[in-house]
This record gives sequence, structure tokens and C-alpha cells, in this order.
Amino acid sequence: MDIRRCSMNKPPECDICGRSEGVDLFCYGIPELRKLSSSWYGDAACTDCQQKWIERHTVICCDCGTGYVTVNVGVARRCDPCAKIYNSRVSAVSTEKKRAKDKGLSSTMKRSDWVVTLDHFGNQCAYCSGPYEVIEHFSPVVNEGGTDPFNCIPACSRCNRIKGTLDGRTQREDLSERLGIPISQLLQIEDYLNQF
Repeated sequence: MDIRRCSMNKPPECDICGRSEGVDLFCYGIPELRKLSSSWYGDAACTDCQQKWIERHTVICCDCGTGYVTVNVGVARRCDPCAKIYNSRVSAVSTEKKRAKDKGLSSTMKRSDWVVTLDHFGNQCAYCSGPYEVIEHFSPVVNEGGTDPFNCIPACSRCNRIKGTLDGRTQREDLSERLGIPISQLLQIEDYLNQF
């Protein structure tokens, strides 16, 4: 991409057709691009080529499927709203991985693993189907349960607190009673985790 600076002395040429008449560093006219860093000044395009520029810089969001305009055609994969949701969903992974590593435990979960798990549980607590708020270790960190795809599920803060240090694999009856859920649900969670 040929980046232009606003302080150029010579008139810019259109990046698409090469003309110098009617050329504008027009990207600032597109609301989505006004939010970009002030160090980026945009492509130059004449009025005839501006629509072509937009078409070349429109990508499809991998989450919601809507098209959006970006300067990072080969890099950007999510529109702003989906990127915010994605980042909030996966930001806890690094915190939990560090927590496990600090205790000398396994920590193999990747962000992509966590997204798959969240999708499986519908972005809801695996125990009560309330909203996901925390990464829950089915076998707790205090019982040497690592931050691994085969040990982490989404939970709400309430269920996470109620579960405490009970192990979902070895203390099913106590956990079932404490959370008020059937043992069969705990077995389904365990079956899902055992896929990893």
C-alpha cells in the first residue's frame, strides 16, 4: 500500500488509475477509517475510483459475516463490534495460563481452544446456563488442575464460587449436590473435556 502524507508538496496520484486530477486522500471521508491511528494518512483515490478503493478494502467479518472497510485487508478478520466481543471472551486465557504456570502446573490452552469451548457451551455457564463470566477449572488449580483445554469450562461467578475446590471428576456427588445439578450433566461436561 502506498501511504501518502497530508503535507506533500506535489499533488498525489490516484493509487488505482494514476490520474492526479480530483485526487483526495479520501479515506478520511469514510467514518470507519476516521478512527484509525493519526499516523496513517491513507490511500489517494480520484473521485472516479473511490468506489473501487472501498471495494478493494472491504472484507467480511469471520464472526458475523458483515462486510466492513479496513486498511489492513490481509490482517483484519473481525469488524470492531465482533473484535471487542472476541477480545473480552479470550482475554482471561492468558491470566489463567500465568496462574497455572506460577504454580508449576500444565498450561496448554490456546485462545482458539477457549473459543471452541465457549461456542460449545453457547457462551454460557456450563453448570447453570447463566452468562459466562470466568474460566472454571473442572479439576481446580489447588488440586493440581492445569489451564488446559481438557480442564477448563465457562462458568458464572456464582457457580465458580459455590463449586469452590471440589473436583468435577472425582467429587461428582458432592458437586452435584452443592450446585443443584444432576450428575448426568457433570458427566456430559466431562465427556466434552475428554475430547481434548
